[in-house]
Amino acid sequence: MIKILSEETSNKIAAGEVVERPASVLKELLENSIDSGANNIYVYLDNLNIRVEDDGVGMNKEDMLLSVKRFATSKISKVEDLLDVATFGFRGEALAAIASVSKLSIISKQANLEEGYKLYLESGNVISFDVYPTLDGTTIDVKDIFFNTPARLKFLKSYNTEYKYILDVFEKAALSNENIHFKFLKNNKVIYDLEKENLLDRFLKIIPKGNLKFNEINYKSEYLNFKGFISYPESSRNDKVFEYIFVNNRPIYSNIVNKAIMDGYSNFLYPNKFPVYILFIETKEVDINVHPRKSEVRFKDSNSVFNIIKSEINKSVSSIKEKTFDYGNKVFSNSEIKNDYKIKFKNHKNGKNSYPSNFDIFQNHSNFNLNQNDEGIDAIQLFNRYIVTKSKDNIQIIDQHAASERVMFERINEELINNNFEYQNFLIPYTLDLNKSDFNLLEGNIDLIRSLGLDIEIFGDSSIKISSLPVILSDIDINKFLEEIISDLRNEQNLKMDSGLKNKLVATMACHSSVRFGDPLDMNKIKQIVKDLRNCKDPFFCPHGRPTTFEISEDSILKKFRRK
Repeated sequence: MIKILSEETSNKIAAGEVVERPASVLKELLENSIDSGANNIYVYLDNLNIRVEDDGVGMNKEDMLLSVKRFATSKISKVEDLLDVATFGFRGEALAAIASVSKLSIISKQANLEEGYKLYLESGNVISFDVYPTLDGTTIDVKDIFFNTPARLKFLKSYNTEYKYILDVFEKAALSNENIHFKFLKNNKVIYDLEKENLLDRFLKIIPKGNLKFNEINYKSEYLNFKGFISYPESSRNDKVFEYIFVNNRPIYSNIVNKAIMDGYSNFLYPNKFPVYILFIETKEVDINVHPRKSEVRFKDSNSVFNIIKSEINKSVSSIKEKTFDYGNKVFSNSEIKNDYKIKFKNHKNGKNSYPSNFDIFQNHSNFNLNQNDEGIDAIQLFNRYIVTKSKDNIQIIDQHAASERVMFERINEELINNNFEYQNFLIPYTLDLNKSDFNLLEGNIDLIRSLGLDIEIFGDSSIKISSLPVILSDIDINKFLEEIISDLRNEQNLKMDSGLKNKLVATMACHSSVRFGDPLDMNKIKQIVKDLRNCKDPFFCPHGRPTTFEISEDSILKKFRRK
């Protein structure tokens, strides 16, 4: 039988669309504070209880009671207003949805009134509403989120993961409103205190610390405006975490914009590297009313948006004169890399063997002679990247870095199992300042990292100290190593701290302690890599899944020379 749902049930259903997790609560509260014209916004986090204080216009008695009703809003009044919404909130669902799944209190006072009020609700029901002495502005306190919906509560991630989402929401709000003073406190400890400042200064306080370089970009047209900062290619990272896109000052996810930026960088980036950027797009030709969380937009002419952004990004990156990249032991300019790639691709299309064909790199693993006499290893290094040797009747080509990774991966795992690490103590401990997001990831996983043999300690509010390292890691670049460890933790944040994540971290350790792709090797080292690889339990693939070796049979060589 069809029936009308109760208001309580329909409110909880609506809450599921608006309040996905505690971070969703903070997003809605911050947007309301920004819309109120606040100059100062403070966020307090206690476990997963959230309090937001602002000094905005506040609410009078009548508005407070209406604010927790569904579809009650001061932002729009008719359908046509949706086409030109200038505020963040406009649906009139947020507070009602939050109230229905939490214990919610609102304290507010308008500047022109003598008295403020406090409204308290549980599960969306008003429990009390009284006069309350307070300063101008609004304070909203949300406690025990999902206390009345146990199924929703059960599906929350670990505290560290939820905290990461919460911090991400705060950072995006702060980045898009540098004219507002933002403060974030976790368990009464100040995490961020961001005074009013220019965009770049605020951006540099949120992204990873280090010698990052940026180009400013600014484009204006009748249809589309955008501005922001994009990193130099050499300031790229191993992950996509610090990529910020705002449309009409709203943080959004956009495959179109992201691809336009990546295509704009063209061949200026290393493989599997990603730029750091912040881009603010302004256009009226966009629909923001796509999703309840307002994280997606639809451009009226997405092709034009793509082409304009791609072109302008490419111009900006190209203007960085003759930035160079170290490929192995030879330095190439951007133009040389790009032209070399084009020549080889053209030759390949025309049938010239600039690169081996699939037939050439046929992997005949069954012929990999693991028991070959080590003394009889006859090998050479090719291009400072490959080792060429002989295995039975085949020529064997070994990727020196992938092979070394496999060897180091198995060696580190064996030393972890046997607790047999040798350590090198630093005369002066190495300290490293991190941005808040990276620091929180390391802090939340510090026991796991220590279990890998890394002597790491928390040092101050956002710094770490390393007093010693396993000898096997003595030659690593600590900054780059920790950047990849953090990237691994972030990419695998939804996994439990099990062997899968630990193996990934060990693979990163192996990568940084291995022979590099491009290192010149003496004959002893060449033979040692071949010998160690042949003694590995799994010699055919590096820990990241790339093949370490392939073989070319004498039979295929004879066919190439048309002798068979």
